[in-house]
Amino acid sequence: MTDNANIYAVVLAGGYGTRLWPISRKNRPKQFLDITGEGNMLQVTIDRLLSMVPYERILVVTIKEHIGDVRKSLPDLPVSNILVEPAKRGTAPCIMWAAIWLEKIDPSAIMMVVPADHIVIGLSEYIQALKNACDVAKK
Repeated sequence: MTDNANIYAVVLAGGYGTRLWPISRKNRPKQFLDITGEGNMLQVTIDRLLSMVPYERILVVTIKEHIGDVRKSLPDLPVSNILVEPAKRGTAPCIMWAAIWLEKIDPSAIMMVVPADHIVIGLSEYIQALKNACDVAKK
């Protein structure tokens, strides 16, 4: 079993979801839609991760326009764990910014980066793959 004491999940939830138009719109992006009937995509993503990391080690990266939706979707997530992108620059700079932020709070952190808008089939295999990746990262 993976020792997950320094594992953090960075959940990317800042996009506008324009690729799923017309269901997803700028004011209602796909990460806040209930596609599967189990909650919105952000909530379902967090639920998957809670078997590995507690809320205290989950960071959600979003944009200013989505802060309210994140807080409404995840009332148990500490407000300090919502990272608001200073400027919209795309996925790679967003991940780097989160890594720099995380390194400041825990230099030994293992960072998983997970999009908030994916549907996962085969949950146990997915979780095992994340655990395996974290084990490799620790080495």
